Amino acid sequence: DMAANDIHDYIYLSLGFGVGAGVVLNGALYEGAQNNAGELGTLLKNMESYLPVDLYRAMERYLDREENEELSAWIKSHEPDMTSSNALMKAVDLAVVRGDDYIAGLLNKAAKSIAKLCSIFAEFFDPQMIIVGGDVNKTTRKVWENILEEVNHYPNIRCPVVPSHLD
Repeated sequence: DMAANDIHDYIYLSLGFGVGAGVVLNGALYEGAQNNAGELGTLLKNMESYLPVDLYRAMERYLDREENEELSAWIKSHEPDMTSSNALMKAVDLAVVRGDDYIAGLLNKAAKSIAKLCSIFAEFFDPQMIIVGGDVNKTTRKVWENILEEVNHYPNIRCPVVPSHLD
């Protein structure tokens, strides 16, 4: 295990309504010449196969399906603002607990894309660590386990890939 003060080169991936990254090199955040380093949205739109699945839009479509009225009603009664990340992550958790095949498929696709993104960063920057944060950490441990399982398929990722936190 590395102590926090021993880590000077790492990548922070933020997964939520978009995908962002922070690159810390020699202990300093790399901002780029135009202060736009780490803004992955435009880049990833041009690389669709690398874009992690948009879990929010997929969940909104999923909850609108007629057979999910009960689940959708329960979530809306507990989280009236269905556009909030908390509401949608609760929906993911409930669907995972229910063993829903559609959500399992989405999560597997997302995990593969996240692992591929980690692989690209690992190869390009050779960091000491990759930290994955954002809304992905608001979901169940099962989601994180899926990500780690996919990360393990990439031998070029020679650094730890860790969550920013898990509740």
